[in-house]
Amino acid sequence: MILVWMVVFGTTTAIIGTALVLRARFVAVQVEGASMEPMLRAGDRVLVRRVRLERVRAGQVVVFAPPTSELAVAGNPPWRIKRAAALPGDPVPHARAPGLPETDRQVPAGWFVALGDNAAHSHDSRALGYIEAEALLGVVVRIMRSSLSAAGSSPTRSIEREPTAPSG
Repeated sequence: MILVWMVVFGTTTAIIGTALVLRARFVAVQVEGASMEPMLRAGDRVLVRRVRLERVRAGQVVVFAPPTSELAVAGNPPWRIKRAAALPGDPVPHARAPGLPETDRQVPAGWFVALGDNAAHSHDSRALGYIEAEALLGVVVRIMRSSLSAAGSSPTRSIEREPTAPSG
């Protein structure tokens, strides 16, 4: 009987430990709005791997917290989902993000440029300017389609190996 309890306790401890480790590395976020259409639609859920800015590549879809001034506005989503367009040291994409300072030739250290795929419906670096590295939650590694999404699309798919967009 003691052996059975030891096995049950060991298995339970291993499952809880694994869940805690995965929760520390991954988080699910729901997409709100049309800023990343057609790739992501409102109602989709994405799996985000927590990373620091140094691990992000230009072209990856990232999740970050909006500026604190926007968190206070009722109805704003707690996270922004955009594409990393330029990282520290990259040329500033003035043509794609005219709201960035014209005097800057490179993205400063500790900041990045994030743009939505659907520019007409995206509140991103075009309006916000540079995004602080501390606001970054991580990169999207999997899309989990919702029942609200278009019929015929796969329920989940990995985006880890999709080609990256040019950074300039």
